[in-house]
Amino acid sequence: MCSKGCWWNASVPGGGPRRERPVTAARASWEPRALPAGGRPERWPWLQGLRRARDLDLEPWLQAVEAGSLRPAPDLLAALAERLDGPPPTPPCWP
Repeated sequence: MCSKGCWWNASVPGGGPRRERPVTAARASWEPRALPAGGRPERWPWLQGLRRARDLDLEPWLQAVEAGSLRPAPDLLAALAERLDGPPPTPPCWP
């Protein structure tokens, strides 16, 4: 836990640090063509990983939407929205 009690570093109930899911090879590339189709059960976790990715290049995503090869679905836009207006926000810390 950070010195300010940051929630993202908190321990889970039962002890031990919270662990993120391992990144698989399919998720590591973050290419528009790898996005699971709407309605597929793996789409939501994939989009959450996309939203949290630190190395995400927005250009291929914007080009795919502009070209019409990727539908600008609300869940996809929500995953990309934080990056469209600037750098990702700093997670909040509570005193």
